Amino acid sequence: MRHIIILSALISLFYACSQKKAQPEFNLEAIAINDKAIEAMHRFELDSALTLFDQAISLDPNYYFPHSNKTAIFISRGQFAEALHESEMAVKKKPDLGEGWTLAGMLSERLGDSITAMDYYLKSIEIFDQKISDPDHSSRVTENRINRIFSLMLARQDEKAQAEIKQLNEENPNDMVIQQLTGISREEFIGIILHGDD
Repeated sequence: MRHIIILSALISLFYACSQKKAQPEFNLEAIAINDKAIEAMHRFELDSALTLFDQAISLDPNYYFPHSNKTAIFISRGQFAEALHESEMAVKKKPDLGEGWTLAGMLSERLGDSITAMDYYLKSIEIFDQKISDPDHSSRVTENRINRIFSLMLARQDEKAQAEIKQLNEENPNDMVIQQLTGISREEFIGIILHGDD
């Protein structure tokens, strides 16, 4: 049960699969194909989904959502090098995607590159700090604070992470998701995101 609650808290860490969040500047046909690919993912037709995501990318080379979605498929298959490549493509196209930097860090660490991983974690913290203080992101402050907590944990800044968890719990005493942040370890977090593969 605890893992289910934790996973619900981590949804914001994963890239948004739903195209309802897509920006109007993206090619509408690419968005439609990405949506079809997501439907294929839900039916566990992963090879078809990957083909469709590639088609969406071909139609709009600036469109980062398909890369994010491909990352999730590759993680589910344990193909971490491929997942890292797609995650890095997503942040190349959208450099302020803090969640992307966090995930790229975890994947880098999983592949044995702890130096790059730390750089990615620190970059994500910087992005979340900016978003937390930006009035344009005020509707997502709690989400960005939670994401920042995970990035702090991954960057081994445990005191800062625990202080932020304590403050969030004080501000939201009845929020079960936030309460579940207390006591989650760095290793448990990585295991959940990377499907328990160590």
